[in-house]
Amino acid sequence: MSYRIAYSDPAKAGRAALSEAARKAFDAGVAAVARDPYGCSSSTVGGDRNRRDAAIGSIAIIRYEVSPSVVTVTVLRVVGLQPDGWCRSGLSEGYERANQLTTAACRSAPDAR
Repeated sequence: MSYRIAYSDPAKAGRAALSEAARKAFDAGVAAVARDPYGCSSSTVGGDRNRRDAAIGSIAIIRYEVSPSVVTVTVLRVVGLQPDGWCRSGLSEGYERANQLTTAACRSAPDAR
């Protein structure tokens, strides 16, 4: 089962600031988190099991909240890791590889539920 993905306004702005190539890989990484919101090498924030931080490849760090009762992952914050100039430099292969690594981490992470 996959959780629905929602974005807070600040998270939408952080996502929009990514280059097109980074955004494509970012979306794939967030989709992987939505399939396993307690795994994917994420960590709890402040002892709250449903508030989590996760790296999306080498593209961004996200803070998100899991709402199990409504099957939703709400991305609260997106912090891009690469300077904008690097994102536009044609290194889309790097983003694709980062996405592959994120997906592999999600598949191999122990189930934290």
